[in-house]
Amino acid sequence: MADRVLIITRADSTTGYEHILRSITLARHFRTELDADTQIVLLGDENSLGYARRQKEQALFFPSWELRWAIRHQLLAELLQRRYPFYKPHVIVFDTYAFADTYWGRGLFRQLFPLSAFFGLDIYPHRNRQQRPERKAYQPVALDYIVNSQLAPFGSNEGEIDGALLYYGTDYLVLPLELMATPPWRPPQRGNDTIPIFLGGRPSTAAHRVLSALSSTRFEHRRFCFFSNHPKLAQKFAQGGVTVNRLPHGVEFYRAFRSAPFGIVSCGPRLYDLTYLGMPLIMVPIGANEVSTAQKAADAGFGLIVLPRERDLEEQLEQAMLRLDAPEFARDQSERGRLLIDGQGIHRVTAIVERALESVRGKLA
Repeated sequence: MADRVLIITRADSTTGYEHILRSITLARHFRTELDADTQIVLLGDENSLGYARRQKEQALFFPSWELRWAIRHQLLAELLQRRYPFYKPHVIVFDTYAFADTYWGRGLFRQLFPLSAFFGLDIYPHRNRQQRPERKAYQPVALDYIVNSQLAPFGSNEGEIDGALLYYGTDYLVLPLELMATPPWRPPQRGNDTIPIFLGGRPSTAAHRVLSALSSTRFEHRRFCFFSNHPKLAQKFAQGGVTVNRLPHGVEFYRAFRSAPFGIVSCGPRLYDLTYLGMPLIMVPIGANEVSTAQKAADAGFGLIVLPRERDLEEQLEQAMLRLDAPEFARDQSERGRLLIDGQGIHRVTAIVERALESVRGKLA
C-alpha cells in the first residue's frame, strides 16, 4: 500500500497565493519521487481554487472567508474525518502559520490523527519579532519536523526546537516548477531597457512612495513597468516613464524580468525566485520581516537595498540604478545571486518527508 501524505494549506488574498503553488509543487514531487498518495486540502478563495483547477489539481476545497473561525474549525475536522478515517495519513504537511494553536486548538489534529507525523513549512511567530524566526516557531500542533526557509539565513542549518527537528535556511526553498524551467538572466540586447517593478500584491504605502519617486523628472530618461492588479495604482501612476501592467503569472512574470537590465522588487517570495535566476536587483523591503530578508541578501553579497521610508528615496534609487548600469557590476550581482540559491530545496524537503514516512510506517502497518 502506498504511503499517504496530506498537505493542508491556506491561500487567499490575505496569506498570498504562493502557498497553493508550493503545495502543488510538493504534491507532484511526492507522487513521482516517493510514489506517495498525496492529497491537498485547500483553505482559500475562488482565485486559489481556480489556480488549483488550472493546474489540474483535485484539491479538497474549504472556503476561508465565509464562516467564523469556530465553525471552520468544526467543519474542517468533520471533512477530514470523513475523507481520512482514523490513523490514515502517514504524514500531514502544514503549509503556513494559518494553523496556529490560537486558531485551531493544540489538540485538534492529534485527536484526528494520533499516529501521523506532523511536518510544518514556514511556521513563524505572529508576535515578538525580536525572536529570530529560524529559532522560534509558532506551533500549530506538536510538530515533529519544521522547515523554515523564506525568513531564514541564506544557506542550510539544522537544529531542534520544542522536540521538533528544525531545518532552516534558503537551501530548503521549494521553488515553482515553471521557475526551474526558466533560463537564467542574461544582459539584454541594446534597446531593451525597460525596468520591471514588483512591490508585493497589495497597494502598500511603500509602493506609492517608490512610484511617486520614479515619476519625478530625475528619472524622465528611464522607462519603468510596474506590475500590479490594482487599478487605482494604474490610474494614479501611469504617466511619463511609468506604465502599470496587470501582474503576469508564472513563466510570463519571470520572462518580464529576465529580459530586463535589472529589476526593482520587494523582499517576499519573488525575491528568491529572481535571485535564483541571477537577476540583478534593487530590493525594496516592505515591513520589518522584509528589512531582515534584504539585509541577509546584501550581507551575502547580492542586491542593493533602497529603504522607502527615507527622505532621500530618489537619491537612493538613482545611485542604485547607476551602479547597476555598469555591465561588470550587474554580471557580478547575477553570479552572486545564482550562488545563493541552487534550486535543490524540493529534493531536500522531500528527503525529510521520506524520513518522516519511515518513522510512521510501522505504527500504521
